[in-house]
Parts: sequence; C-alpha cells; structure tokens
Amino acid sequence: MAIKKILVTGGAGFIGSNLSLKLLSKGYEVTILDNLSKQIHGANPDKTSPLYNSIKNKVHFIEGSVTNREDWLKAIDSVDCIVHLAAETGTGQSMYEIEKYVGVNIGGTALMLDILTNTNHTVKKVVVAESRAIYGEGRYYSKELNQFVYPTERSEAAMRAGDFEVKYKGCDSPLKLVGTTEDSMIHPTSVYGITKQVQGQLVHLVCPSIGIASVSYRYLAEQMPDMSRSYIQKIIKDGLVTVSEKPVKANYRLSLYESIKVTIPELKEPEIEAEDIPLDILYEDQDIIVINKPKGMVVHPAPGHYSGTLVNALMYHCGNELSGINGVMRPGIVHRIDMDTTGSLIICKNDMAHQCIAEQLKEHSIKRVYYAIVHGNIKEDHGTVNAAIGRHPIDRKKMSTKCKQGKHAVTHYTVIERFGDYTFIQCELETGRTHQIRVHMASIGHPLLGDAIYGPAKCPFKNLQGQTLHAKILGIIHPRTGEYMEFDAPLPDYFNNLLQILKNNY
Repeated sequence: MAIKKILVTGGAGFIGSNLSLKLLSKGYEVTILDNLSKQIHGANPDKTSPLYNSIKNKVHFIEGSVTNREDWLKAIDSVDCIVHLAAETGTGQSMYEIEKYVGVNIGGTALMLDILTNTNHTVKKVVVAESRAIYGEGRYYSKELNQFVYPTERSEAAMRAGDFEVKYKGCDSPLKLVGTTEDSMIHPTSVYGITKQVQGQLVHLVCPSIGIASVSYRYLAEQMPDMSRSYIQKIIKDGLVTVSEKPVKANYRLSLYESIKVTIPELKEPEIEAEDIPLDILYEDQDIIVINKPKGMVVHPAPGHYSGTLVNALMYHCGNELSGINGVMRPGIVHRIDMDTTGSLIICKNDMAHQCIAEQLKEHSIKRVYYAIVHGNIKEDHGTVNAAIGRHPIDRKKMSTKCKQGKHAVTHYTVIERFGDYTFIQCELETGRTHQIRVHMASIGHPLLGDAIYGPAKCPFKNLQGQTLHAKILGIIHPRTGEYMEFDAPLPDYFNNLLQILKNNY
C-alpha cells in the first residue's frame, strides 16, 4: 500500500501541525482541512496563531469544516490516506455544548465515512485519533474491595462542597489512582469522551467493510501489538521519551502542562520471502484457496516468526495472486486459527473475494465446526456457552470471560463420545473471538486437552503439542458464484491416535 498524499483534518492544531511538518520532512504531500477555530487560533490566525503560521504556505491548506460535504469532497481529492484529527475538544466544555460536540465529532466522522462509502476516491487508509477521555475518571485501586475500580463522574454537589475526590459505590476509604493500562475499562464520563469513543468505533466498523485500512491511536498494546511494554521501556531507556525536552525514566511523574515527546525509531518492515513449503489444499480456484493447516504452523509473519508461516508458503504457491487488503505481512489472510490448532482456513486471492468473506465473518454467517478433546466428563449431550470474551484483566497474553469490556461470544457444543476423564466434542461457533473455544470450554471447567494456557500446565499425554483442536468444517458463500460451499478437513494423525488411545484405555 503506497501512501504519498495525506489529508490531515484539524491539521492546524497542536498535534496536527506538528504531524504535518513531520510528514513533509519525510517527503509526503500534505493537505490540511481546518476551520481555524477562534478559540484556538484567535480572530486573525495570520497574526495570532503560531500553529497556523508554522504550516502556512507549506501544505495545501483548505479552510473548511468536517461537517460540510463540499469541503470534504475538495479535501479528499487524490489523497491516499486520511488522518482524522478534527474534533471539538475539552471534557468540561462538552457537558454544556452537547449538540456541537456530537455534531462535529460524530457527525463529521459519519459524513466522511458516507462519502468514502458512496463516492469514487483514492483513499486507502484512515487513521483516527481517539482520546484518553474514553477512560473517564481513570483507573483506581480500592483496598476495601481489594480490586481495581472505575469511578463514575464526580457530582456537582460534591464539587460545590469542595470535595473533588472520586467515589466508587461501596468504598468509604480514599481510592488510590493507578496507571491506566491497555486492559483498563473504557468508560467515558463526558460527552467529549463518548464522542471520541464512537468516532473510533465508526471508523473501525465501516472502513474494513469497504476495503479501507483503519488505525486508531489510543493505547499502544491494543492497536499496535508489535509495540510491547518491553519495547516501550526500551525506548524510554534509550532517551527517546522526553518531558519538556529532557529525557526521563519510566517512573517519572508528570506535572500539569508538561509536554511529552515520544520519538519512535523508524521501523523497517521485514521482507517476507516465498518458501517452498508443502500445502494440504482442500480447494482452490481463481478467487479462494482453502488449506488444511498443520499443527505448529503460524498463519502470518510476526515478530519471532518471519519464516515457515502459512503466508510464506502461500506466496510461493500463489505468487502475486493474493489479496492486498491486510498489507504485505498478511496477504490473502482474512481470518486465522492458532498455531497449534489444525484444520480448515480460507485465503483470498483478490480484494473482491477478501471483502466478501470478511463481510460473512462480520455477519457470523460462515459455518465453522471444530472437533476437540476436553478434560472431564461432560454430563450434558448438548450445551451452549454464552459469555463475553475480552483481554484478561491481569495477563494480557490471555483472553477471559471475567473482563468487564468483553465482546459477545457464543459457542455451541455437542458430545460425540465420552472416555471417562475426557470427552470428545464438536463445537460450532456462532461468533469468532480470539481463543473462543479454548476460553469458553475452560470457563465451564472443561479445558482442552493439551492447552497449557487455559488448562493444566502438565499434559497427561507425552509429546502432545498444544491444544487438541481441529477446524473440521468450513462453510461459506462463494464470493463470485454466490453458491454455498462446504469444506471438510480430515482429522490429523495425532488426533486420530489420541482417540484410539482413549478408546483402548477408557
């Protein structure tokens, strides 16, 4: 995805102007759409606004509003990427200028997405800046409850009485403010916070459906998975994080109005090479290819896995015939299964097929049936686990049904055969969340055999590699013909061998 021309909405503001200057220094062509608000720039920006003057005559500047269709149409002409920063800001002010904040922050974003959906354009990516305001009053620790809590907004009566401390129901003792993490609850307590949350949700809902990449800058670990906590600590140690132009340590406590600058070293995307790795192909045509993925194979390249992945094998087999929607690191990849999960996986050879399959995934219309062996003897022949799944509140590498901001998740299971201390089951996904079957079965006391993350650390069967889980049946509507197609991946040898051992011993 070659990006050369970038539109920055709100580009005359503090973040927007500095970003625009940085983009110019990198050789990008920059267009700015900004209404030059008097509140920020004064009555005469040429004389009263250092921010405006810093970018004046250096970019293609359009004075206009994100709530005006004609201004949007003029601004997106020939651009490759939109960095959407324009917004009414300020938490306190938003509480008595509700219509204005909703109209600009949500309405302006909705107008942008409507234009991108219904007009011809060249936009390939949309970047939206959310806000710390989506975390409301922040994250606190209660000694009384022995847990993290998330206070609601402070009452007007308390503040009039001079009590500015946050409160949480059931806690009489003062709460201790702790750092907001990527696992913290999103709970906006202002109109501004809500509008910024919705702004991001709109972009991530609409853009993928029309083949446009979307990125939110909110918190690093969630939206930038390659930037781990250890990496952030490293750039701090390397002096790349400064406060008021001075390097600081990780434990530095900020004071009001101090400015923070983070310099991210330029990242070079590694070259992904085609590798002659055998593929078990269940089906292939001009639009799609269905693979029976083996155990131990990573689907796409990531830190620590830049070779030997399914993508490396696909690049050799398909050449350039892979959809480019998910970028050079994930060509053709529209969904994935875990490294140690085997079975059916569909890959798209062109963007048309990718968009169609992605839409089916979003609508939960794809049939996905898995076979698994779990610990324990499941009493019921049939059952359903309906429990939201989200990031684990303590261990960010795990998923959990105990988090407060989980996503709707439903798994239906049927017992195929019982073997005393183990049960052979079929699971059908109604939704598709990360580690869904593994998390759901563990949540009802029946973790998957071999799953060291959600089950017993010690596996009772020697040399078993990871969870006993196989994506057996995959049913889709073909993106070109519109016909229903179903693919059945045969059980791998290790799975059949396990079943034979269980039948012989139980």
